[in-house]
Amino acid sequence: MFDKTQDKPRAGAQKNKQSDELSDFVINVMPEAFKQKKTVVKEDKKPAPKPVAKPIVKPVVKPVVKPVAKKTPVKKKKSRLPLILGLAGLILVITLSILGWFAIQSVEPVEQDIPTDTTVDEVIVPDVVIEIRSGSDLDSDGLSDIEELLYGTDVRDPDTDGDTFLDGNEVFHRYSPLGEAPQTLLDTGAVDEYRSEDEVMTLTYPAQWSVATEVDSEFEETQDVIFRTNSTATIRLAGFKSAEGDFSDWYSDSARTSEDFSELDVTLTKEGYMAYIGSDGLLAYIEAGDMVFVFEYDLADELEIVYLQTFQMMINSFVAK
Repeated sequence: MFDKTQDKPRAGAQKNKQSDELSDFVINVMPEAFKQKKTVVKEDKKPAPKPVAKPIVKPVVKPVVKPVAKKTPVKKKKSRLPLILGLAGLILVITLSILGWFAIQSVEPVEQDIPTDTTVDEVIVPDVVIEIRSGSDLDSDGLSDIEELLYGTDVRDPDTDGDTFLDGNEVFHRYSPLGEAPQTLLDTGAVDEYRSEDEVMTLTYPAQWSVATEVDSEFEETQDVIFRTNSTATIRLAGFKSAEGDFSDWYSDSARTSEDFSELDVTLTKEGYMAYIGSDGLLAYIEAGDMVFVFEYDLADELEIVYLQTFQMMINSFVAK
């Protein structure tokens, strides 16, 4: 152990020695009063953020619409002026009318010469020419293509049965074009026989046609026999009284055509009757005793003569009693 009394001078000497060496070195010693105290670090407090002021929302004030008071229409008093003017005008018109009527009555009418000869120019309408042509005949056998259907013949073969006679020629003579002579159209059923109710006349016509009678509109004392074809055309037959041997006189008075008598073709039918044929072949007159029978081929609205050979066959088959 060291003696405290001895240590003091040593310490002092040492102190002096150190003070000389460290004269320039400064040591700061914390005072005792602060050694036991906790160090409190004061943090710089940031200023609290100022609250953001909320926008002041002003309440929307709806404008108060005041109801518009309906204006009560002011009734205007009707003016009587138009009514007065209308009555005045009406009275004026009536007055003027009465005065005008008296003025007209007082004036004497002036006589004028009116021409009595008022001639109107005659309007001439040109005649319309309608061309009538023969029906198609592909094999040139005298029968039209439509007639071939009536008799069952071949439209491309002029001699269907091969007997050296043309089909049209055989029909004209009332023979069947489908078999050898003496087979007739009646034998094959291609035609039917028509007989009048009074049995004055008979003839044959295609079996596919129909027959009807009607009173002649021009000659009411006669009846027309109408043979209806498979188209709109018809063949008509009518009988007329005539003095025997005076056919030319009857023709000039009663003929159904303007064709002159001298222009008619005269021929004999297969039954030996005198027949007078029109130039177009569509009208024929048969003289039989005191009767004249008229055959007429009525085309109606057709422009083709497709039953001419059949028309001639019917004339050849005609018999009067």
